[in-house]
Amino acid sequence: MTDGGSTAMTAKETQMRGARACAGVVLYRPDKALLARQAEGLRGLGLFAFANGPVDADTLAALAPTDLHLIESEENVGLGRGLNVVMATAASEGFTHVMLLDQDSEPPRDLLDRLTSRCTALEELERRSPSSPPVSCRRRKASTSRSVMNGAEAGTVATSRPSISHRHQARW
Repeated sequence: MTDGGSTAMTAKETQMRGARACAGVVLYRPDKALLARQAEGLRGLGLFAFANGPVDADTLAALAPTDLHLIESEENVGLGRGLNVVMATAASEGFTHVMLLDQDSEPPRDLLDRLTSRCTALEELERRSPSSPPVSCRRRKASTSRSVMNGAEAGTVATSRPSISHRHQARW
């Protein structure tokens, strides 16, 4: 596939350049049909989903086409906190790029690969031309990710991270 005169990289080629990309979403009373359509666009890709309060197993089953990393909170702790946990958990799992989605987003099948390819190309250009303007998709170091779960105050780093089990599931 070409886009703007450059060839888009496949997921394998992108990972060979040192980028590791996934998607992230915060769920609050999600619609099963919308999640199923989202999962089709992310088929086979890593998805970090933060269940912001109870989500029934039948609804979560709609995400089966993805490589689901489920993080659950028994109560709604807010969108910002959910996003912080998604970012921190993805970084702790070695992901360098995270495409954040709303729970009703329906991404095209190749969107994550195309965005990651563009970001890595821009990052490479910046490395070659240090005088160029900063790249907007610059990687954040995992150490700068902030989590405000487990009763921690806003702006502080939580002392523990979820342990991801065989099914990539954790509870906060």
